[in-house]
Amino acid sequence: MITLMNINKSFEQKSVLYDINFNIPENSIKTLVGPNGIGKTTLLNTLCGFIYPDKGKIICDNSNLRKDIFTVLLGSLQLYARSTVKEFA
Repeated sequence: MITLMNINKSFEQKSVLYDINFNIPENSIKTLVGPNGIGKTTLLNTLCGFIYPDKGKIICDNSNLRKDIFTVLLGSLQLYARSTVKEFA
């Protein structure tokens, strides 16, 4: 499960994400829909660990994404390394 709690992100004086809260249950698919400039890409970049929120936290499988990003990513890479191409596809 991925949990976002009070995520805020600003660039210079522009607030892009403001108090974003939601859960993504395991084995589920979610979509982000909205007009251009609403913060979809910023939210995805935050979820991937490419940028950090100014406030709030992201919990992924009981790990704080900001503190444990390398542990979370390395755990995922090990899963792929053990998979065959057919299993991965």
